[in-house]
Amino acid sequence: MELMSSLRRLDQLEAALEHKELHRATCLLMDLVRDYSTEQGLLQEAMAIRQYYNSCKVLGKQELAPQETQQVLERSAALFSTIQQLPLESLDASMRQEYPVRPFLKANNIRKTYGGKGTFALGPVDAVLSPGQITGIVGENGNGKTTLLRILAGMLNTDSGTLDYTLAGETCSDPYLIKQRIVYIPQRLSAWQGTLKENLHFAAAIHGIHGAHNEQIVAFVIHRMGLSNFANFGWSELSSGYKLRFELAKTLVWSPSILILDEPLANLDINAQQWLLQDFKQLVSSLRHPLSIVLSSQQLHEVEHIADNLIYLRNGQCDYSGRRQDFMQQRSFNLFEVSGRFSIHDLRAALPPDWELSEKGSNFTIRTPLSIDAAVLLQQLLEKKFTLLYFRDISTSTKQLFQL
Repeated sequence: MELMSSLRRLDQLEAALEHKELHRATCLLMDLVRDYSTEQGLLQEAMAIRQYYNSCKVLGKQELAPQETQQVLERSAALFSTIQQLPLESLDASMRQEYPVRPFLKANNIRKTYGGKGTFALGPVDAVLSPGQITGIVGENGNGKTTLLRILAGMLNTDSGTLDYTLAGETCSDPYLIKQRIVYIPQRLSAWQGTLKENLHFAAAIHGIHGAHNEQIVAFVIHRMGLSNFANFGWSELSSGYKLRFELAKTLVWSPSILILDEPLANLDINAQQWLLQDFKQLVSSLRHPLSIVLSSQQLHEVEHIADNLIYLRNGQCDYSGRRQDFMQQRSFNLFEVSGRFSIHDLRAALPPDWELSEKGSNFTIRTPLSIDAAVLLQQLLEKKFTLLYFRDISTSTKQLFQL
């Protein structure tokens, strides 16, 4: 998949403004200006809008006051109008030439075995990590997700197979240079000393970013990641969600090629999960700072919603590795999950006898012929007066692999 064009990103920004999605709109503004303009005035205005929005989102406040919302919208719309005047299509073309889209990493037939009691073997696994793409690794606990992430990050050696890295458009085999372009964020984060802002300045400095550029990039990342109100906080003063945002900010100050996260959604509430996933989609769309994100998660539907590629592991074996949109496209059936005020016996009595039914926890699964899509099944259930509390089409979801 190609990196997102400026016109598509403008469409997204226009829609966000129209629907008053202020978090998304202010982030899109910052990302667009950083990608497409070197004019400091535009960048400063984008940062100021985002900082104002962040300052209005004080702890426990779900919505901005009407006058605050109006100010964010008016300033954002004015900056949006200015951005539209930039020669975006020609800039797209020049940046695509300057930053060619080539996979950052190709993993070929990799395997890893642990000895001792209960020997565990991972692989073979193939994977392609490309700029502008998100790869989701899913599977039950203890099936090799963390092992695979650590291998991709260069932290574990494989027993066999190859890892082919491409940096700056050229094949690279230097382990030091490779690790300089990859960030691995574990599920359990390490504590740090000092303030959030001091740590970001230090992270930028050790990657060769000094002086005014250091100040500017740290300010940009603090506001972009929603940390404006927490810049002077220490480790113990931050929630789990903001500790994770700090780790992402520490990464973004120096723009790596590959970002690898182990269960980043595990300790977040629903709103924090949605905002973080939205940020992932926006962060990988940059042309000037190409990024590939790899993450593992138990939040299957959320990961499938944003992932371009999926890897499903079962007992260390790779049951699927490929594009999300290709999964189960050659199937001969449809599969649905439902729940409500009825029993499996009620379903059996109401539905055709050749449809397979099973009970999975609080839900029922219904396997139908390919000719029965979600709309048809819903209509049949409603016509038979079933009270539905939950309905999901999992015909093209890897969730069905969990049920085998």
